[in-house]
Amino acid sequence: MNESRNLNQNALLHSLCGQIAKQRQWAGQKLDTEGWKRLVVDAWARETGRSPGKVVPSLDWQSVVVLNISTRKLGKRDFAELVDWLLAWCDQEDIKISAPAEYEEWAQLYRRE
Repeated sequence: MNESRNLNQNALLHSLCGQIAKQRQWAGQKLDTEGWKRLVVDAWARETGRSPGKVVPSLDWQSVVVLNISTRKLGKRDFAELVDWLLAWCDQEDIKISAPAEYEEWAQLYRRE
């Protein structure tokens, strides 16, 4: 069973994305934590064969809207996979990240499900 993630796990993802936001720009722009979260969740979804979402026209046809995968729907196992993927990506991109000490213990539990 892939139980729902909890608020501490959600806070971890936001912390990691916030650390990225302080160190990097994307496409020449400074993004906030939420922007980075959307970028990394989309990349993780595509790389792992999940549906990354859709790009559709806005209701007034003046812009586009991304209907992306929601982390609210991720269970603990998928969430652990996402965080593992993100930490590996940060390492590859030479982004300095600090994760709480309890993360590794938590992740080990859900990698085995």
